[in-house]
Amino acid sequence: MAALRYAPQKFAARVLIFGLAAAAACALGGCGVDYGSSDPAFPGDFQERHPIVVAAAPTSVDLYPVGGALDERSMANIRAFVERYRHYGSGAVMILAPVGTNPNSRAVHVVRGALFDAGLKGKVAFGAYLQPSDGAAPPLRVSFTGLKAVVPTACGQWPEDLASGSSVEGWKNEPYSNFGCATQSMIAA
Repeated sequence: MAALRYAPQKFAARVLIFGLAAAAACALGGCGVDYGSSDPAFPGDFQERHPIVVAAAPTSVDLYPVGGALDERSMANIRAFVERYRHYGSGAVMILAPVGTNPNSRAVHVVRGALFDAGLKGKVAFGAYLQPSDGAAPPLRVSFTGLKAVVPTACGQWPEDLASGSSVEGWKNEPYSNFGCATQSMIAA
């Protein structure tokens, strides 16, 4: 008779344990919800998204000859420019002046002479560029193409809305696409 008295209590305990296990399984079932895509839209590491590469890129220095002459700082910039050209440059060195500047002007002649005085061995060519209409004094720009560390991706690109609450874009807890671009660009520079 004692065995019959405890049977309903054992049955109730088993039902309670089974019910708790079923509730826990249902609660944990929500953890495996698959969104539209769980793969990142871009590489997760900023070194992969914004790699530093060595590529052919222009190197230039802007000079402001006053009265057709260069000051000591401009001469130091030209010496550093020529040294960089010796190590990384190739081809002709271009003297670029605003459109309408005479290629035989005193300022162009002084810059060309300063390049050769700094030890440049190579061809110097003359070209023109359109000056911006911001009212600033246009410089004489001296440039060459050579090897330079650069980041090939453009910084400041925001392909998704970081503050959007209307989509599941920001719910994946991934770094945003522009993250690390400025740092990589500064390291490359």
